[in-house]
Amino acid sequence: MESLRRFLRLLWRALRHFQADHGVNHAAAVAYFSLLSLPPFLLIAGRALTLVLPATDGTDGTDVILSALAPFLPIEITPSLHALGGNLRPQGALVAFAVPVLLWVASNAFSSLEVAVNVAFGTTPHRRFWLSRLKAFGGLSGGVLLLSGTVVAGHIATWLDVYYAETGAPPSRRESR
Repeated sequence: MESLRRFLRLLWRALRHFQADHGVNHAAAVAYFSLLSLPPFLLIAGRALTLVLPATDGTDGTDVILSALAPFLPIEITPSLHALGGNLRPQGALVAFAVPVLLWVASNAFSSLEVAVNVAFGTTPHRRFWLSRLKAFGGLSGGVLLLSGTVVAGHIATWLDVYYAETGAPPSRRESR
């Protein structure tokens, strides 16, 4: 019973500090800038994937990407995405505009996260603007590398499954996932 009481006191104290530090506002800022950076990120990632993924049956890689994403998207949005994917050119001005916007907005998301962490730990660093942005770009680069690594690992796992199926590998090798 004493451990439950201590846990509830700890929880209450954490909630009071979260409220006093305006945690909801900081969480909203991080969420806002993160969501704001999603459309340019998806545009750039889609264009990069169309260059990497092979074209099938006379279509470009956009159809491959959209068919892979279709199970995770609402049915109503799929035709709009197909139309949008067909209208975007890889060398278009939209991509040239999306890259700086993505970098700036995503760095704002990491800067908001840095401020929230500083408030949570009670620190007030006096960094220069360019150093703070450099840290934000570093965080952004790390996130992009992590996401890219998971995409590459997923493709490698799929290729290995196909390879094991074609070479007649024992079922224990193919069903280990």
